[in-house]
Amino acid sequence: LILFCQHPALCERLKNVRVLLYKNPSLVDEVRALRNKNEFGVGFKILDSIPAVIYLVARYHRSLEKGLNAAVQVSLAGDSDTIPAMVGAILGAYHGFSTFPKYWLDQLYDGTSAWEKRVSAKREQQDLGFISWKEVLWQTDKLYSLVP
Repeated sequence: LILFCQHPALCERLKNVRVLLYKNPSLVDEVRALRNKNEFGVGFKILDSIPAVIYLVARYHRSLEKGLNAAVQVSLAGDSDTIPAMVGAILGAYHGFSTFPKYWLDQLYDGTSAWEKRVSAKREQQDLGFISWKEVLWQTDKLYSLVP
């Protein structure tokens, strides 16, 4: 990424990503480093979010849960949803739906009930019956796992 970077400040922060990855810091030191506005930043602007996202995805590419937990810890000092949302989207796409912890999904019901009602109403209009949001996500994950 550094080779294709054309924005000097972003290039510098991407270099910091590489340096921090080689240091392999503890979570506490990692959070402290990523919150440093002069080296990374944890805001909603591209310059303040993308370097942290790239670092977290590279560091935690083996574990969606650890990656999201680290993203939340890092972003508590700044924009608390942008960085975790991007890290979760990338790691979720990489690992697939089945890697999301069940206890996380069990807590989503209330947050998705309005969406579930819309899906249900649409299905009833089409006379296809009701399908749960979990089934929709499972089928989507199954579909994407078939793509080469």
